[in-house]
Amino acid sequence: MPNLYELRSARGRLPSRRVVAVATMFAALPLLAAAAFAVAPATGDDGTPVAATTATPTPDRIAGPIDESIGDDEAEAQRISALAAAEAHDESSRDLGSRGAHPPVIPVTLVDGDEEAEVETAARTVEAFLAVEDVELDEHDRVDADPEEVLSEDDTVEIARAETVEEVRTEALAYETVRRETEDRERGDEVVVQSGQPGEREIVEEVVFVEGDEEAREVVDESVAEPVNEVVEVGTSEPAAAASNTGGGGAGSGVWDRLAECESNGNWSINTGNGYYGGLQFHANTWARYGGHEYAPNAHQATRAQQIAIAERTLQSEGWGAWPACSSKLGLR
Repeated sequence: MPNLYELRSARGRLPSRRVVAVATMFAALPLLAAAAFAVAPATGDDGTPVAATTATPTPDRIAGPIDESIGDDEAEAQRISALAAAEAHDESSRDLGSRGAHPPVIPVTLVDGDEEAEVETAARTVEAFLAVEDVELDEHDRVDADPEEVLSEDDTVEIARAETVEEVRTEALAYETVRRETEDRERGDEVVVQSGQPGEREIVEEVVFVEGDEEAREVVDESVAEPVNEVVEVGTSEPAAAASNTGGGGAGSGVWDRLAECESNGNWSINTGNGYYGGLQFHANTWARYGGHEYAPNAHQATRAQQIAIAERTLQSEGWGAWPACSSKLGLR
């Protein structure tokens, strides 16, 4: 069976369907040419695709193959030619009548962001014009006309391009205070054993602007530095009984309280930041030298009783001169 071809317009509007063998097709070529059709190729064998295009704005085609034959004579070729030419004429008339005469090529100005160009185009719509000019649009780019809008001479098609900016912002994360009870400290003693540090969340966002207006915002990265909680130790043990002021070189607790009142206004947990700590204002070296690290890293982190115990050792070794100003003021030396 010979390969067969179907003649129909690109729009599929031929009054009837015509399917022909190659021999019939080429018998129709002179008639198609006379009806203002351009036909390619001019010769061929079975299985050769054949295309016919009108000189009017309406393109028509001959395409195939399919599986049915309706004849192979010149009369059929004449009918094919007449049908194609009639439709081309009708399409052209309808286009001109409903939309008015439209020149095949018109000048259109294309404004793409900061670039402007005058283009000669045969495209009928904005969408077709952008496709012919290979204009690629991103998701947030804007065109100032509807895609289906029909172009007229000297129209301007303007594209507003989206700009993406990366923004970084931070959020502070507050720390919490954790209170921890301990029998290692006397009731009423509260000592900060770990300072609190605020955390921070860093957020990276991509922000899309079109003509200065924010169009979209998206989080693309996020990192968190966790806060460090403040820890406060709260004493729960009962205070030790006050020691008597014996002649063994020691001092009663009342003397130490008076000395602390002079040294630190009686604040046994004070950290002045000047290198001296606690109610009796121990230097860090003095505290360590007389065994203070048995209780805490620095004197202000120890209980009143523990500070007094180290003070007794200091007094035994250095006398009241370890607290020169206040011991003189109190008449202790």
